[in-house]
Amino acid sequence: MSIYSVSLSAQLTLDMHSLNNEGGEGNQIQTRMVNIVDGNGRLQNVNAISGDMIKHILAEHLHRVATASGLPLCAGCRTFNANRISADETYMDDIAEKSDAESLSLMLQTCAMDDMLGNLITAGSKSLPRKSVVEFGWVVGLPESTRSDSYFHVKYANERSDKKRDEDSEEGTRKANLGQAIFHRPANSGIYALVATIEAARIGFNDITHEYVISEEERQARFKALLEALLYT
Repeated sequence: MSIYSVSLSAQLTLDMHSLNNEGGEGNQIQTRMVNIVDGNGRLQNVNAISGDMIKHILAEHLHRVATASGLPLCAGCRTFNANRISADETYMDDIAEKSDAESLSLMLQTCAMDDMLGNLITAGSKSLPRKSVVEFGWVVGLPESTRSDSYFHVKYANERSDKKRDEDSEEGTRKANLGQAIFHRPANSGIYALVATIEAARIGFNDITHEYVISEEERQARFKALLEALLYT
């Protein structure tokens, strides 16, 4: 495969999204904001989305593409388990007595998603990392073109009789969040800057032995699937 790496630098428009919220305070859900320096040297506070969130979206698309293309997947990735090959009992049993180099080779041969998206094996006495071949930077809103607002929402109760109100006021019901509740959640719209990179040369490459452990045809098939998943993302 003649391609060593692929880099993407783009602007994208996102409307009314609520990706990557920081958490909640009371009944207010807080969107993620970061400080950046604009082209004029001024600090700006803007909405941003973690690159990990974009990578998770990519992983969903890659799972579908890899399944449709017949690429090898471990037991964990076949069910889209977040632990990936760490949830594959057969693999974990097979590497129990193997060296890190042998364990990594088996990982790359067993699963295309672990190969391209990375993993960290920590079972037993092992600490075996597989660095992802695809990375996303923070997706940051352009200061002059991005806005964030908070919108009022209500979780309505299906019955509001006096008896139901008394039941909802009980301690157990309040803890179970069964009654009517109001809350505010953010929505963000704007133009965002996105940067991504794919180290195509590392697909199927054992970083310990510095050798490719899958065939050229398999590497090309995985690279094609990754590009297709990136397109859908």
